[in-house]
Amino acid sequence: MPAEVTRYDGMAHGFFTMSGVLEGSRWAVAEAAEYLRKRRTDG
Repeated sequence: MPAEVTRYDGMAHGFFTMSGVLEGSRWAVAEAAEYLRKRRTDG
């Protein structure tokens, strides 16, 4: 399965779940959603 890696310098472990308080988390969630959207298959 293809994968991409993005480093979010300065973010603490688990930051992905903190989108309500961390801008970096919101960026990460948006990036992950876009990655999945582009690779989604119908069926």
